Amino acid sequence: MISLFRRSWMAVSLVLASTSLWAADLDAVTSRLSTEPLVTGEFVQRREVASLPFPLMSTGEFVLLRDEGLYWHVLTPAESELRIRDGEVQERIGGDAAAWTSPPLGRQGNRMTASLLTDLLAGRFLALDRLFELAVESGEAAWTVRLTPRSAAYARFVRTIEVEGGRHVRRVRLSHDDGESTTIELETEAPRELTPRERGILE
Repeated sequence: MISLFRRSWMAVSLVLASTSLWAADLDAVTSRLSTEPLVTGEFVQRREVASLPFPLMSTGEFVLLRDEGLYWHVLTPAESELRIRDGEVQERIGGDAAAWTSPPLGRQGNRMTASLLTDLLAGRFLALDRLFELAVESGEAAWTVRLTPRSAAYARFVRTIEVEGGRHVRRVRLSHDDGESTTIELETEAPRELTPRERGILE
């Protein structure tokens, strides 16, 4: 009985030690992330599709307003816009004259997508801990957080997510079960104010 108790206590101690190290690494990542309320920049998105011999590429600009939402503006190869406001995803094609519409995700799927995208780009990894198992690597120049879905709902769409960065998130890679993947490279700009157009879209 005593030996069984000792083995159980050792197992618990190892789990607690692992959790403590994980929490310390995540704290190191969080402490390095910028807390600026507004982050803007450009992105390059690369989609690897199993049925195609070449990747699908798109480029554009983004505006992340931490307390309000996200504006994702694809400029090439064809213009389209996505925004997250009030915890919901909306999209439009056709510029300012077109109406914003909700994608066919269902209400729950819409909110889950909105939360995932904004938390990933803002580096709010603690908010994702209940949905993903987190593995953290923190070095002097950069950090990496690897997320593996805990829930079947997310596992249907993504196998793993890897996020890399420094003061800001610089790279997000989503790997899918079918061997396909999406990689987003982000280049942030110097701090600035929202333009009137961006303010109208996000606020």
